[in-house]
Amino acid sequence: MTDEQMLRLAAKAAGIEVRWTEDDIYKGSFLRRVIPEPQPPASKWLYWRPLIDGGDAFTLATGLHMMVNFTPSGTIAYFDKGLASGSISDSSPHRAIVRAAAEIGSLMP
Repeated sequence: MTDEQMLRLAAKAAGIEVRWTEDDIYKGSFLRRVIPEPQPPASKWLYWRPLIDGGDAFTLATGLHMMVNFTPSGTIAYFDKGLASGSISDSSPHRAIVRAAAEIGSLMP
């Protein structure tokens, strides 16, 4: 699974509306819709990068009621969302959280 596919599934699990853009320094990122929509000239789309942004990853984890455990060998993200329960382990805390969210999103209709 590519990072783009994984992020799409994670956004689905969290109920976040996203769109892909290649107009940034990373040559590809997601933008998330801001709710409630701000008044102009503020943008109604902000960058969403939970694989590299701790705030976005933390918001994703708390929004999905995950428990995250940091160990010397890596990070474990635990989830239980009715559709799915389990744990994902990864050396990157951000990636563990996004992978767990993607697991939830992959089981949603």
